[in-house]
Amino acid sequence: MEFKNTDVGSILRIRRNLTIPEVGPQSAECCGRIYEKAEEIGACVVGPWHFISHGLPKDIETIFTVDFCLPVSEIKQVPSGDDIVLDTVTEFYCASRTYEGSLHQLFEMGYQPLLEEINAVNLECSGESREVYHTWDGPDSENNVVEIQFGLAPSPKS
Repeated sequence: MEFKNTDVGSILRIRRNLTIPEVGPQSAECCGRIYEKAEEIGACVVGPWHFISHGLPKDIETIFTVDFCLPVSEIKQVPSGDDIVLDTVTEFYCASRTYEGSLHQLFEMGYQPLLEEINAVNLECSGESREVYHTWDGPDSENNVVEIQFGLAPSPKS
C-alpha cells in the first residue's frame, strides 16, 4: 500500500449511475464515445483512463455513481448536446495499490487486499475510489496494469 496525493487536471467525463455488473459494458460504450469526442474537438490525451466511483457498494445490486474520465489538454470547452463534459479531476489523498492481470480477479486480488491494509491501520475511506488504467489490453489480458486508489477521510483532530 502506498499513500499519495493524486494529480489535478482536465478530463472529458461521462457520469453514469450503475451496478457493478453494468460497469464493464458501460465503460466500453462511454470510453469509445469520449475518445471519439476527444478526436473530434482536437483534444490532446495526456494520461490514462480514470474510472472514479462514488459510494462503491459491497454488493452487485446497489446502484452507485461512476465517472468515466479521460485526461486531456488543449481544450477550453466541449460543444453541448450530449453527456460528455469537460471537467477537472481533483486532487485527493489516497491509499493506492497496483494490480496486474485480468479483470476477473480485480476485486479479489486488488481491491480486497488494499481494503484489508487500510482497515489494519484503522483508516477511514472517504467514499471516493478510482481505478487508473495504466495498461489496458482487454478484460481477459494478464498484461493489464490498474492502479486502485481509495480516498482517505481526514484524520480526526485530537
